[in-house]
Amino acid sequence: MRKAHMRSRKRLTLAQILKNLKGEQGVSIVEAMVAASIVLVSFLGLSQVVSLGRNLLDMEEDRRRAALVMQATLDGVRADIDFDNLVNLDDTSVTIVVEDRNYQLSYQVAIDNPDVDTATVDLTVSWNSPYKGGTVARDLTCSTIFARSGS
Repeated sequence: MRKAHMRSRKRLTLAQILKNLKGEQGVSIVEAMVAASIVLVSFLGLSQVVSLGRNLLDMEEDRRRAALVMQATLDGVRADIDFDNLVNLDDTSVTIVVEDRNYQLSYQVAIDNPDVDTATVDLTVSWNSPYKGGTVARDLTCSTIFARSGS
């Protein structure tokens, strides 16, 4: 009896198999296209986020370089220019190139400000940062106070 049952199980016809599968439903082409569209939109959104993040990182890298240029310049002024010659820096500008980017440095000097025998030096670094296929003008300003050293 057992062998007969196994044989009948093995001898299913194509008609019987199709009859058993009638209740099963597959994925229609419309459902597949909707799923593919959702995945595509998700990837496009993700690529936009990555692109924006990269642009912001590049802009901040330019700002970091500008801050380093500013710090090195002010250190050079402190080391090389004596107090009485600070006035010669007023309204001057210089261009420094760092990694193919031009940084324009501009000085403003106010003698006896905030007090006698002191000078306030404002250094502004300006540059153009690439952003979304164009450029954005950016600048960074630092003020420092110099004092006449006692003789």
